[in-house]
Amino acid sequence: MNKLTPLQYGHSRRLGLLDRLRFSLRVTASIALLTSLGIGAARAGDDAKATTSAPPPEIAPPSLGSNITGLLNFEFSDKYYTPRGLESSKNGISFQPLLILFFDLYHSQTKPLTDLSFNLGVWNDIDSGKNGANPGNWDEIDGFFGVEAKLYKDWKLDAEETFFRSQTNSYQTSTNFDFKVTYLDHWFGDTGFSINPFAEIFVETSRKATVAFNYATDDRGFYGSFGFDPTYKFKSIPLTVELPTYVNVVSEDFYQKVDGTPGGAGAAVISTELKATTPLSFIPISYGAWSAYAGVQYYHLDNAGLEDGNQALTGNAPGSNSHRDTNLYQLHWGMTCFF
Repeated sequence: MNKLTPLQYGHSRRLGLLDRLRFSLRVTASIALLTSLGIGAARAGDDAKATTSAPPPEIAPPSLGSNITGLLNFEFSDKYYTPRGLESSKNGISFQPLLILFFDLYHSQTKPLTDLSFNLGVWNDIDSGKNGANPGNWDEIDGFFGVEAKLYKDWKLDAEETFFRSQTNSYQTSTNFDFKVTYLDHWFGDTGFSINPFAEIFVETSRKATVAFNYATDDRGFYGSFGFDPTYKFKSIPLTVELPTYVNVVSEDFYQKVDGTPGGAGAAVISTELKATTPLSFIPISYGAWSAYAGVQYYHLDNAGLEDGNQALTGNAPGSNSHRDTNLYQLHWGMTCFF
C-alpha cells in the first residue's frame, strides 16, 4: 500500500478545478434563487465559529453608507485546534489574523429575502514556535468565498467554499464546501438573552481536510454540526457573554485510522466555549468599531481515526497508547474591528 509520512494528509479522488467552481456556483445560485422565492418561510418564531455573525449592538459596525464593509480580527491562542478537533499546532503562541470583505448585493425591509451579500476572506496561523512536517513559524493559510442570505431578518443562510493550505508541507491543499443555517432567536424578549441554534454541513470537495495514512484507501467525507450559541448582553455594563456549543457527527470516511481503515461514523467532536466580549469605545468610530474578547474552549474527542491523526500531528506513534488525548483545552484572546 502507498503509505504516507506521519504528518502527511490524504489525497482522495480529485475534482478538477472547473468541476469545483461549477459545483460552488450551482450551489450559491440555487441558494440565492430559493431565498428570493421565499423558500424557508416556515418560521420557528417572530424573530455561526464562525466569526462573521452579527456583532452585539454595542459593537456593531458604523453605518458608512457603503456597499462594501469588512471585518479584521487579530487572535492569539496558546495552541491551535481546528473545529474538527485536529491538534494543528502546539509549540508556542499562535497568532491568527483574519480579513473578510462583505459586498452587499440586496436589502429589503419587507420581502422574505431581507439581505443578500457576497464575502471574500483570508485567514492565517503564524506561531512563535515551529510546527509541521517541515517545521516553520507560518503554519497555515486558508482562503474562502461565499454568499450569506437572511430570510425575515432572523434566518441566516451561509454557503462557502474554502481551501486549506499548509505552509510547512504537512498536508496537501484541500478544498471544502460548507453550508450553515442559523436562527437568530428572540424567544426571551428584551432580556438580552438569546440561544441562536444552528445546523451546518461540511463536505470535502477535493483531497482530505483531515489526516490520512493511506492514499489507496482514503476517501472524501463529510460531517454535520449541530449546536447553539447562548448569548447574554448585560444592560448595566458593556459586556457580552457567550457559550457556543456544538457536536460534529461525521461520516464513516471523514477520519482515517493508522491502518488505513475508516475512522468510523458518529459523534466525533463535542465542544463548548465560554467567551466574553467588550467594546473598545475609547477608539473613535471613524477608525472602525473595535472590540476585545477572551475565551476558553473545551473539546471532547471520540473517534479512533481522529485520535490516530492527532498522534501523528504531534510527533507521536499513531495507534499507540501515548499522548492519545480525548480532552483538549484552548485559551484564546484578541481584538475585532468592523469597518
